[in-house]
Amino acid sequence: MKLLIGLLLCAAWILVGCGGSGEGGSVASNGTVAVFARGAEDTHDHVIVSLHRIDLMAGSNATVVFDDPSGRTLDLRALASSDGPRFQLLALADVARGQYDAVVLSLGKKVAAIAKDSPEATEKAIDDSLDAEKGLVKLRVPLEGGLQVGAGRSDLVLHFDLPAWSSNQDKLLPAVKVDRSREVANRERHVEQAFAGAVESVSGNAPDTSFSLRMKAGSWKVRCGASTLIANADGSPAPLLKPGARVRVVGRFDPQGGQVLASSVVLGETAASTLEGRPGRFDAATGVFQLAWSAVLGAVPASREVEVTVGAGTVVRGLDGAVLQGSERTEALAAAEKLRASGVFDGRKMAATAIEVLGGEAVRQVSVEGGAKGKASSLELRLEAWDGFAGRPEDRVQVRLAEDCRFFDPAGNPISRAQFEEAWQSGQTRLRVVGRWSGGALLGSQARLLPASVQAGTAAKEERSEPAPRR
Repeated sequence: MKLLIGLLLCAAWILVGCGGSGEGGSVASNGTVAVFARGAEDTHDHVIVSLHRIDLMAGSNATVVFDDPSGRTLDLRALASSDGPRFQLLALADVARGQYDAVVLSLGKKVAAIAKDSPEATEKAIDDSLDAEKGLVKLRVPLEGGLQVGAGRSDLVLHFDLPAWSSNQDKLLPAVKVDRSREVANRERHVEQAFAGAVESVSGNAPDTSFSLRMKAGSWKVRCGASTLIANADGSPAPLLKPGARVRVVGRFDPQGGQVLASSVVLGETAASTLEGRPGRFDAATGVFQLAWSAVLGAVPASREVEVTVGAGTVVRGLDGAVLQGSERTEALAAAEKLRASGVFDGRKMAATAIEVLGGEAVRQVSVEGGAKGKASSLELRLEAWDGFAGRPEDRVQVRLAEDCRFFDPAGNPISRAQFEEAWQSGQTRLRVVGRWSGGALLGSQARLLPASVQAGTAAKEERSEPAPRR
């Protein structure tokens, strides 16, 4: 009898532990599938398709792992270079464990391509034999040998083999196959891409913050660090990551951590299109420049260069992430070698709502403002206002003032370190500090005394009268 009871208890433990019953059953029986795209070199500089849906097939049973009715723009030619493939994450989804034998892609009917040395895009249709409903085509890709999904993450790389694409009269027949190489495990081969969605859950403390991003295509984990610019779309201070907030994330997938490493997170971003590339012929009088784009999210460009207009309400951020005004803004746009522009775009012209100057290994400058305590050179500041990272009112931030830190009085006049320390000892402990993250603390390059009565955020606007921090 004791043996029988023991066997029954063991069997019950196995059922619960393996997800055979109870609330944990569906979770335990699932694995994760990550789907990536890679392209190939051919005679074009850009080949753009619109991806609407991905179905993972087990016999006749379909599991949806990506679904976006508006479509995600993919530049297949950009996912290849002379030194090897580039990878773009398409889907990251929980699916039932087991064997899958095919994947079905729903694509837009039209393909836009820009040939080398051609200024304009040409448009071709995919062959009618692949037609599906609502102007889409469906392409079935067999998974030779199958895709076995287990407890961990299973990677599926779809190789859009452009040189193997063929024509049926004037219609295209795409060629897509499965890439079984292990190069997808190399983080350096993943391209930076843009995502838009809503924040779900947030964890961590500045500068190391993580959150879940809910999109039409599912929920992905996003990680922010010291080099991540986190800002409000309208240029106002105090960006606050909280559930429900709409954001645009630009980042690169980390195949080891299974998350997106963000280079920038913009809160309140409503622009439908984002272009990244090299600007030229900037006209300061009209605020117009031509952008030779290299990456796109949203509407498909109709030409190699597009016209971008910078208006009075356009928020322009420099290399260090600070909002630029006046002559600094004009000089930065005229000298920029690369930038990212978001706004209203019709395929040829964009009215920019936000522009971020890019280039090199930028050291992000952030700012904090509030009451502080401790030594004048090493202190703890309680946040009232901040910029460049995700904070919360009343958060505590550790601040160290660099040896070459510049000091200012409440009126913005330069003072010496000795004068600053004297004012500190006399009780002037409200500060605004500009600097960079170092070892979990803010290493200040500028420190400004604030009067006790100043409204939080006011000094942030006045700071533009001082020399902008340079790397």
